[in-house]
Amino acid sequence: MEMLESTKRRKKKKVNVVFITAAVIFAIYAVFIVLPYVYGFLVSIETDFEYQNTIFPKPQGFEIINYLNAWVDLANENTSVPTMFFNSLWYAGGMAIVGLIYASVTAYVVSKYRFPGRKIIFTAAIVMMTIPIIGGMAS
Repeated sequence: MEMLESTKRRKKKKVNVVFITAAVIFAIYAVFIVLPYVYGFLVSIETDFEYQNTIFPKPQGFEIINYLNAWVDLANENTSVPTMFFNSLWYAGGMAIVGLIYASVTAYVVSKYRFPGRKIIFTAAIVMMTIPIIGGMAS
C-alpha cells in the first residue's frame, strides 16, 4: 500500500515538458504583443528634447501636455481627435452589436435544429472564437 502511495506522489511531481514549452512560447508571444504598446506609451510621455535625442525612451517625468496637445491640435482634413475618438467608439460598438446578433442567431440555429453540416458550423464557430485577434493587429 505504501509503495502505491509513493508512486502516486512521484507522478504528481513529474514535470510536463510540453506544458513548459507551451508556457515559454506564449510568454514570449505576450512580450512581443505588449512591448510596442509600452514603447509607444513611454515615447508619448517624453518631452520634445528627450524624444529627439534618444532612441529608447527614458522619460524623466510624466508629460500630460503631449496628450492635451494631441487632443486639441491634431486634425486630419478638418476632423479633430474628439471626432475620430467618437467615430472609433461608434464603429467598435456597432461591430460588437452586429457580431453579437450574428453569433446569437447562429448559436440558436445550430443548437435548436438538426441538419447536415451542423457540426462543421459549430466547430468553425468555436475555432474562430478561440483564436486571438490581437495577433493580427500588426498593421
